[in-house]
Amino acid sequence: GAPQLLRSIANDGHIPFLRVFGTKSRDDEPRRAVLLTTALSALACLAGNLDYITPIITMFFLAMYGAINMACFLSGILKSPGFRPTWRYFHWSTALVGFSICFIFMFVISVLYGCVAIILVSAIY
Repeated sequence: GAPQLLRSIANDGHIPFLRVFGTKSRDDEPRRAVLLTTALSALACLAGNLDYITPIITMFFLAMYGAINMACFLSGILKSPGFRPTWRYFHWSTALVGFSICFIFMFVISVLYGCVAIILVSAIY
C-alpha cells in the first residue's frame, strides 16, 4: 500500500526530507510511513467535501503511473542493460501509450490541477 511505497521512495534517498520515513520496525512494518499516510488521510476527510480533494489525488496517481510508464519507455527504447521486464508482451510502445493516456487524462479531468501536478512533480524530480 501507500506506506510501503513511501518507505521505498524514502529508502532510495532521492528526496532527502523523506528519509525519516524509510525506517522500519522489528516486524518490517513502516510505522512512520503509516502514521504519515494516516494523518494525511485524516486531514483529507476533515476537509468535509471529498469532491474538492478527489481531482488532486487523481492527478498525482496519474502523474505517478505516467512517470512509471515514461521510465519503462525510456529504458526500453534505450535498451538499458539493467532493465529486464518480466511481462512477456512488453514493448516500448506500450509504455509510451500508457504515458500518453495518463498525460491526456490529466488534462481531460482538469487543466488547472493537471498543470499544478506537473509543476509539483517536476519540482520534486
